[in-house]
Amino acid sequence: MPWLFSNLAWAYAGLGQFDDARRCIDEAMTAVEITKETWCEAEVNRVAGEIARLSPERDAAKAEAYFERALEVARKQQAKSWELRAAMSMARLWHDQGRRDEARDLLAPVYGWFTEGFDTLDLKTKTPGAVQRTQIGQPISKWPLRFIHSLRAGSI
Repeated sequence: MPWLFSNLAWAYAGLGQFDDARRCIDEAMTAVEITKETWCEAEVNRVAGEIARLSPERDAAKAEAYFERALEVARKQQAKSWELRAAMSMARLWHDQGRRDEARDLLAPVYGWFTEGFDTLDLKTKTPGAVQRTQIGQPISKWPLRFIHSLRAGSI
């Protein structure tokens, strides 16, 4: 259930329906607590952070707290893919705040773990939302590395 609610929340956010997105992500977080279905807890927190970051009433502090929780859960579970997603989200937030060095320092080692699997669907798929607005058409497998380089160069 949490996974389905978080996907629905992300879809609503993509449509600009942030009230519905917040309602669904709240349902997802409640479902994680009630069902103890924690395998997707990191992603639920990451999506909650993205909703806070992208909504018209942007709340960077709330987004950062959700991303921190997502990173904490992913690391505890040793879920590298969830950690990569959470690190990418946090890096985008920090980049938007002008904290490029911190963004690069967070993202570079996480992305560096992935030495294979770039032909998998998750690493080939274009990322939704803010990533497409930043790097239109870049596959996710290349986006983090280009993002790291652009942070270093200060070009984004």
